[in-house]
This record gives sequence, structure tokens and C-alpha cells, in this order.
Amino acid sequence: MEINTNDLVEKLIQLAQEENIKAGMIVSGIGMLKDPEIGYYTGTGYEQKKLEGVYELVSITGYLQETTPKSPYSHNHC
Repeated sequence: MEINTNDLVEKLIQLAQEENIKAGMIVSGIGMLKDPEIGYYTGTGYEQKKLEGVYELVSITGYLQETTPKSPYSHNHC
């Protein structure tokens, strides 16, 4: 699947809604990200950081689940 959008997670959620996916695994993926926002655990809490530029995505894994009816959630590790 090719995703040409500024928001990878938003596109995965949209795909789940359009295809009526209730749960699924993201086994692998590669690609490129432009100006990504990353989140990470510092040991005491979560931080988010906006990066500028183009970055190679060498791996993605995760899952999709429906948290409430017609409300998918995507949790990913890149």
C-alpha cells in the first residue's frame, strides 16, 4: 500500500474505517517521512518532538484496534 499524505496515523485510521477493519497488525513497512512528529518515553513520562526534513522509515510495526464502535486506534513503532 502506498500512502501519500502528511499524517501516517490518520491515513491508517481512515483505511480501517473505509475497509471496516476491527483489528489488525502492521507487520512491516518502509518508506519516507517528511517533517514527522515522534513520541518517546523518557523514564518519567512521554515527550513529543517535531522534526523538520525528510527521514527514511526503515521499519514500522504496530496494530489497529477498534476502541469504540467505528472509532479505530492505531499504535505504531517506527
